[in-house]
Amino acid sequence: MQKKISKKSDKKIFIFIILFLLLSSSFQKILAQSQILDDTTKQVYGTNTTFLFKEIDILDDTQKKYKLDTSLNNFHHFTIVQKSGYQYQDLGSWGTSLRPIYFQTPHEIGARIGIDVYRPYLPTPENIDYYDTKSPFIRLNYVQGTTGDQSINFIYARNVNKRLSFAFNYKRTNANKVYGADNTRDILADQTALYVSTQYESKSKKYKLLFHYAHLNQIVNEQGGIIKNGELPDSGRFAYRESAAKLGSTARNWQTHNNFHLYQQYKIGEGLVGFVISDANRQRDAYGDAFRDSTALANRVDYYPNIGVLSSTIGRLPLYHFSNTSTDESTIYWQFDNKIGWKGRWRKFNYQVYYKNRIYDFYLKDRKLKFAYEYDNSGNIIASRNISPNLGEGVQNFIGGKLFLQLKDSTRLTLEAEHLLGKDYQIKADFQSKWFTARGKSMLYSPSLLEQKYVSNHFIWNNPNFSNVFVNEVETEAFWNNKFLLVKPFLNYQVIGNFIYFDEKSLPKQTNDILQMSRIGAYVELKFGKFRLAQQGTFFQNIGANTFRAPTLNYTGRIFCQDCLYKKRIESQIGIEANYKSDYFGNGFMAIAKQYHLQNTRNIQGFWYLETFMNVKIGNFRIFGKFINLLNFNRSDYRSFETTPDYPALPFTFTFGIDWMFFN
Repeated sequence: MQKKISKKSDKKIFIFIILFLLLSSSFQKILAQSQILDDTTKQVYGTNTTFLFKEIDILDDTQKKYKLDTSLNNFHHFTIVQKSGYQYQDLGSWGTSLRPIYFQTPHEIGARIGIDVYRPYLPTPENIDYYDTKSPFIRLNYVQGTTGDQSINFIYARNVNKRLSFAFNYKRTNANKVYGADNTRDILADQTALYVSTQYESKSKKYKLLFHYAHLNQIVNEQGGIIKNGELPDSGRFAYRESAAKLGSTARNWQTHNNFHLYQQYKIGEGLVGFVISDANRQRDAYGDAFRDSTALANRVDYYPNIGVLSSTIGRLPLYHFSNTSTDESTIYWQFDNKIGWKGRWRKFNYQVYYKNRIYDFYLKDRKLKFAYEYDNSGNIIASRNISPNLGEGVQNFIGGKLFLQLKDSTRLTLEAEHLLGKDYQIKADFQSKWFTARGKSMLYSPSLLEQKYVSNHFIWNNPNFSNVFVNEVETEAFWNNKFLLVKPFLNYQVIGNFIYFDEKSLPKQTNDILQMSRIGAYVELKFGKFRLAQQGTFFQNIGANTFRAPTLNYTGRIFCQDCLYKKRIESQIGIEANYKSDYFGNGFMAIAKQYHLQNTRNIQGFWYLETFMNVKIGNFRIFGKFINLLNFNRSDYRSFETTPDYPALPFTFTFGIDWMFFN
């Protein structure tokens, strides 16, 4: 588990890209005769000759193709938190664990592992891009922060011919520690995400194939939060370099994903197409920390679980099940899905019906573990308890279908249902029109495998009696605009029964109380000549059990000048952006099981996050620069905010990024 993060990763990234460019130029010569457009004609390759599409567009027969994103709007947003409209919670830095601020249902029913804090970084079938290009396409995106944080994204795509194309997408992100660091280049997070995709269509156009391999390698040197210092303002929560970390420098989280995905369809007859979707997924989660002795472990008592017994020499006795000198543990999860079905048209409806089979296995990497320590009321080890390294396995069968009704060009009704035989179900309805959208969802889903059973050096639980969670959800959004004003009011209402959460001790619990949560708000955009004002406010209320918490108010605003800089030569945006969340008892984070949990000791104070930005576009080249967390400009004032209790946001710093596209 003690995998070392290389500090030479930046050089390796650039060497990799240079070599790839050299190889691709040679490869292009080999494929020159497969050029789709006649190079003797005057054809300009660019954003009008390069398109992308998703698997869902093929499955649903929407025939959609999307242009490349070349807009300056929100170009300076490069983190998941900002891209989501500040609706995620993280640990303050790039590439750290994520949690949606508002409740989200699981991405699927049936068996699932339930360790999802890195899932937003993972290339999934929903966000994999397939390309249709008329020339080789290269995209390079690079972001650099003055704290040493870096992110690079490299994309290469091309059509071999009209019926075959492939793409390669590589992204690497490094983030450095801003507190509890030995030096300014002490790495906090190292993340690699990549995928290779290809699509093929037969000459007869009866057979289509989409395939991708996706990989995520996520390493985080966990800090456990900042150590409080009562001699500094606000207990030193925002002292950054002056403060130490709860877990020192030996704790490390590691997660890897590997996914092989294959979509195939064949036209059986007029209006009837058969399809098969196959998935093979492997997820490995590992956690390690070296304590050296019981005293060192006791120094982590504010972070790791304890027995609750006081010792005259080391305070509260730490809880451990296998070793009191180190933790080095891993779990592995395999999931194989095979879906077979057909789709077609019946009267005015397009439809899909399918059968899906799932095989899954969740287990400890060390399958030799058979027992764990037990304690008496004084904290003495008195016996061992039997455990099983197998955390969950089985075979599941699903049936499902989808129904579409296209009423007009801009009006569409979609109905969707899936049922895990004898257990879970989900039903969805989606209505879209030019001025209004409405969505409804009813879902009964199983507890995650992690919520049901887990074994580690610090936690052991077994919850075979957890009930399925029930959710009803409705949401609506309206649209109205003219030359000067765009207004989009929205409403979301959720009713949740048998909600499962992690309590103050980081243990999974289930409540019989009903949660009723609502969100209401609006997005408003105003235009005054060259100036734009875009803002969104969300009001949240939970009138049920207090086991899910979110800020009552979440506001984001951005005011900028459009094309105020050398208008005839470049496109530009210059402005300021703000986000404010009202104070609330935000969830804490437990790194061992990678879960956010309730806490009642730290009220995250409401704080204005401010940044100034400038976005510039010249042809196929875009660049941004911005100063973040402006209220932390004077470090001696110790003014900042927490994204998670005891996890401060990044301090005042400058960040810039570029995006450059090449088409031949």
